[in-house]
Amino acid sequence: MRNCIARLSVGLAVVFGSACGAGGEEALDAENVGVAQAELAPLEYNQATGECGDFDYALIGQGGFDQWGRVGFSRVTDDFCVIDDQADGKRVGVHWRLGDDSRRGLCSFTGGAGDGGRCAKDLPEGKRLELRIGRCDGSVHACNTPSAGWDWLPWESTTTGN
Repeated sequence: MRNCIARLSVGLAVVFGSACGAGGEEALDAENVGVAQAELAPLEYNQATGECGDFDYALIGQGGFDQWGRVGFSRVTDDFCVIDDQADGKRVGVHWRLGDDSRRGLCSFTGGAGDGGRCAKDLPEGKRLELRIGRCDGSVHACNTPSAGWDWLPWESTTTGN
């Protein structure tokens, strides 16, 4: 007895068989099967430096009763502010992306507890902005991509300036 398999590859859907019955291999283009072909924007990686200004939106990194970091976003200046609140040897960062997937980035602060820095961005106005706060042990991991050893809290969202 033959197994029924459906395989999807980038830009091409191939269906083997039909309801486990006889049938040849049929190729369909992605539009006909409703497959999105969005490309992921390149990652914008920045180290947070300088002074933080005012921000409109904030995330708090907390585990149990211990607050380990804060991230702020300013809709006026498009700056991310990253603050390390705990002397645990870990970096604090913000992973962000625009809702239309046109831009994404990682801004991390490596300066140590009790301090912070900012990453200045020029984001388009009125876009959905998704962001999450996390921390990473730089003595163990590179911490230069969102998957390189980061422990992330869930995504939250706001909007860029109007």
